[in-house]
Amino acid sequence: MRVKIVILFFSVLFSFSSFALASDQVQNRNQKALSAIDSVCGDTWCEGDYNYRFPRLKCNFRKQTCTLFYSAGLHPDEGQEQKWTRSGTCKISAVRSYDDILDSNTGNDLTASSYDQITECLNGQERG
Repeated sequence: MRVKIVILFFSVLFSFSSFALASDQVQNRNQKALSAIDSVCGDTWCEGDYNYRFPRLKCNFRKQTCTLFYSAGLHPDEGQEQKWTRSGTCKISAVRSYDDILDSNTGNDLTASSYDQITECLNGQERG
């Protein structure tokens, strides 16, 4: 009986550590995706009238979508503080894993599909 309890205890313990490790890996990939989006911004979307920040990316791979949360504000005049006057979300579709957002060759760049979807969304927000 004691052997069964010890085996059960270690099984549960390893299950929790495996879950924690998987959760850390997901969080790491999520942060890489946000960093890639932020990196692209400096050379693309943030070159226009608006500056953007992207605080959160929430993915539901079962539904094959991710929601990118952003704040936007007109670029401040020199010496002024950035004012974030808008916030919104962009949907990224056809996403089964972070590999559909991050280019598999570099792991640090956006895929063409995710780049195009975010660009279309942000351009639509600026017009609207």
